[in-house]
Amino acid sequence: KLSSFIAGGTADGAGDYMLDRTTATTPLISFKVANTDKYFYQQRDNSGSLSGPVSSISVNTSSFVIAHFYRNAGYGIHINGAHNVFSGDNGAVTAPTLRIGRHATATTGGMKGDLTEVAAYNSPLTTANRQQIESYLAIKYGITLDQTVATNYLSSTGTVVYPATTTHNLYINDIAGIGVDTGSGLSQSTSQSQNANSLLQISNPSPALVNGNFMMWGKDYSAAF
Repeated sequence: KLSSFIAGGTADGAGDYMLDRTTATTPLISFKVANTDKYFYQQRDNSGSLSGPVSSISVNTSSFVIAHFYRNAGYGIHINGAHNVFSGDNGAVTAPTLRIGRHATATTGGMKGDLTEVAAYNSPLTTANRQQIESYLAIKYGITLDQTVATNYLSSTGTVVYPATTTHNLYINDIAGIGVDTGSGLSQSTSQSQNANSLLQISNPSPALVNGNFMMWGKDYSAAF
């Protein structure tokens, strides 16, 4: 969640960085704000070529988002579960040591805001793997996954715990839930959607939830009651 930001360009080191190298070396992998107010995955490959995808949606400064960027036979960005942008592969990248929330050299180039959780993987995620991770984060932090792509919420075993694409396809606003999932380390006994229109909070069920138990909810319209 960014409280404010300074944007840079796609071919420079300016802008507020959410992730960067520890030193100014090639190769480069970073995630920053560019093009006025867009998420940008910037990379310079082993040959020195600089490129990367820029999101089509604007940076959110009012709530948390799940930002996923990847590089595997191409590279791209997902925002809250939606595949926002994709670019082709243009050369080998040996990932550098990464620093969270800070520019490699500019002391004022770090992010202005909050990070709740970071996960890194050294191998490609399947679509199901990515949905499981995004579901865990969405339930834990009250984030509604982008339903323009009709995204189910999955447990760590792949079980659908909120069928947003079928029986609950009308209830896709302000989605939140409580649940226990030992496979992902989730133990959420209190939850409320982070969205401004959310009014419902559920806490401390009795009897207590056990592994595999979820209670999820959503609204059939986006306005407040």
